[in-house]
Amino acid sequence: MNEPTERTLVETKVAVIGCGAMGQALIRGFCRDRKLKPEHISVFDIGEQRLAEVRPLGVRIADSIAGAIEQAHIILLVVKPYAVANVVRALPDLRRGLLDSPLLVSVAAGVTVSSIQGFVGGPVQVARAMPNLACEIGQGMIALFAEDQTVLPNVERLFSLVGRTVCVQQEAELDCATALAGSGPAFAALFAEALTDGAILSGFPRDLAAVFAAQTLLGAAELFLKTGIRPAELKERVSSPGGTTIAGLHALEKGAVRGTIMTAVKAAADRAKELGS
Repeated sequence: MNEPTERTLVETKVAVIGCGAMGQALIRGFCRDRKLKPEHISVFDIGEQRLAEVRPLGVRIADSIAGAIEQAHIILLVVKPYAVANVVRALPDLRRGLLDSPLLVSVAAGVTVSSIQGFVGGPVQVARAMPNLACEIGQGMIALFAEDQTVLPNVERLFSLVGRTVCVQQEAELDCATALAGSGPAFAALFAEALTDGAILSGFPRDLAAVFAAQTLLGAAELFLKTGIRPAELKERVSSPGGTTIAGLHALEKGAVRGTIMTAVKAAADRAKELGS
């Protein structure tokens, strides 16, 4: 495959099919600090308003799928699972030749590599990626999978521009990644909102409460990632006998918060599997 090396990644030409929330987050992340040249990113979506929102970034707006992928090294399918079959079947023949065939990367939850290859109707290089909205600011968490391991370095280099990447060994693990990383920001937002409201209930100013909640969650996450401390260990360090933290944790346990969060992640993972079928 005629794919750019890490040294020439800035020259990579990417087509983004689908410009919803996730598509826009990826586009903005790629354009951030000109990690990719905006003029090398072509975008297609059936929604004019969505395209208008990314036009100021300097990306190339295509008037058709064929126009978007014409010179692309990598094609990102950032569409809903139910739309994948129709979009893939609408793609022009991707088999340009052994050396210049583009890499097709699906961001659709649940739709397997084998299904996508079946929609294409012939041999083509396919990978899957499961990113989240934090890609917009370069802080995404992205799970990657491909049956053909040789394509993963190229996909990993691209997505490493917008966050932390992990290549999973089993495609089924992407369903859990969808629940944890893809849906996780919404779960974190709900928790941050609850922390904020709890502080307001206790008499704290709203604007300060929101900042305290967000920075506290950010700081805890940085501790996990940079020191390797386990969540349970951090919880123990903060909890003094008879102190404020253990009183709050007791209230959370009485409300079954931990079990509810576990159930939420499992429900999201199960839904990802359903969407694939």
